[in-house]
Amino acid sequence: MKDLHIKVKAYAGHKAGEKPFGFTLQDKEYRIEEIMETAVEERAGHRRVTFRVRTEDGVFKIYCSQKDGEWYLEK
Repeated sequence: MKDLHIKVKAYAGHKAGEKPFGFTLQDKEYRIEEIMETAVEERAGHRRVTFRVRTEDGVFKIYCSQKDGEWYLEK
């Protein structure tokens, strides 16, 4: 399965891949209540910054691809 593209809100003044505080998936907005874990991973030769986050709707793993600078929700 392919990961889902998401739009992420991050704190102003931070680089891409740092300190997200919310994201939008399929027109639904999620507010990040806690960043539980942060890591840098390499998959298929591409680096990405991952965040395991808690929202009121559950725990999600999101990441910013350093290849294209876009954000995704890992399925």
